Amino acid sequence: MNAVLDTARASFVREDELLKGTGTEQWWISLWMDYDLAGREPIMGLTKERGPKKRDLSLTSERGSQVWAVGFYNGIGAKKLGEVFADSCNLDIPAALKFDEGTASIKFLFTDANLEQFANQVSYLSGVPKYTALIDPAGTGDAAPVTGRIERKVQLLQVDIAVRDSRATETGWVFGTFGWVGPPSGDGLFDNLVPVSLQWANDEANYSLRMSDSWINPEISNKMFGWPE
Repeated sequence: MNAVLDTARASFVREDELLKGTGTEQWWISLWMDYDLAGREPIMGLTKERGPKKRDLSLTSERGSQVWAVGFYNGIGAKKLGEVFADSCNLDIPAALKFDEGTASIKFLFTDANLEQFANQVSYLSGVPKYTALIDPAGTGDAAPVTGRIERKVQLLQVDIAVRDSRATETGWVFGTFGWVGPPSGDGLFDNLVPVSLQWANDEANYSLRMSDSWINPEISNKMFGWPE
């Protein structure tokens, strides 16, 4: 997980309340995600994700907050996207799009779950730097996207990674999640990311801390997970 994160560390930076590329980044964004009301906002290129349910994020978090995200592919993955979008008005979409070995993606997820009317509901986000995005009005949560987006503050919630790896024989992929845990330190971005989980198959017969196809960080039990909800 840290190997993937280290490849991104030199490529992204927080500046002027924005997530920006450093100018030398070797990561590429996916196209055609800006069409409908859930589509990209114009400041950081975020798209709307599933909104957290009550007590999803903490014992005190309420329903109604939003999550917005932006993802990038490394060169191997972007090459495959380039084949699909070679003619942007006549996409070449195969029946099964299979990314090549070594494809990696990284996704930054932002939320307003600890701001405004939701302030102080998610303790591990205390002190996380704010970013600016043009998103839905406060309180719309996971409801259908609405018109009338406004410029609001969000905070980094988590960073997801995915790697195409043939050693994951059941799925072909390894997926991982980092959570932002305060208080802030270092760059306030990568330096506060803590591994939450890693999975390389489906653990179909088991869903507990004794997983065989996944790993969950026991050091953050009852901080990011571990209660009934």
